[in-house]
Amino acid sequence: MVAALAIAIGAVTFGFDSGRASADDKYATLDPDSGVVGTVVNAELFNAPANDAITVIFKIPGDPVLATGTTDADGHAALTFTIPYVPGGGTWPVYFTNFKCSCQVQVPFTLINSRPTPIPTATPTIPLPTATPVIPLPTATPTVVPATPTATPTPGVPVLGTGLGGSGGGPNVGILALGGMAVISILALFGATRRHPAMARVSDDPDPDEYSTHV
Repeated sequence: MVAALAIAIGAVTFGFDSGRASADDKYATLDPDSGVVGTVVNAELFNAPANDAITVIFKIPGDPVLATGTTDADGHAALTFTIPYVPGGGTWPVYFTNFKCSCQVQVPFTLINSRPTPIPTATPTIPLPTATPVIPLPTATPTVVPATPTATPTPGVPVLGTGLGGSGGGPNVGILALGGMAVISILALFGATRRHPAMARVSDDPDPDEYSTHV
């Protein structure tokens, strides 16, 4: 109640202009003096009582306190605050008060009826899955076994009296038999001529044109 009464007295007593207001020799400034909800404002108060507690109130429904501070020995105070949400736009007073009626200063702030532009947030990029490299299994190195050469029998030179088609290496019985018969025939003929020499002589044939059957 006391704060509302002090603000009302200050509003009636002192007028305000754009960005700067004064009560007697007291005045305050806002930088900036307009903006949207969320605007950060740097405020300064000059020529107020020295070492005095100052409260900054935004005269909107609910009378929210924007900032508090203390003046220095010269009556100066610097404060920073953020403009809260207000339904609709318009111009609203910002009060600087010490609740003792020795300092009541107001400065208008024009609220732009728009929401602050949201700061875009970076969308995290999800990396695409990468193909897992396929590691080939080790292959067994084939062991080369050297081939053992098969011994080929060297064909022998056939010996007289041995067969080429037989399984054994002995003399051919047929050839030996034929040879024996030839030897016997020769010996028999030789023996016959030795016993009867006349059998081997050819008689003279008076008629050479006719064949002789006598031996």
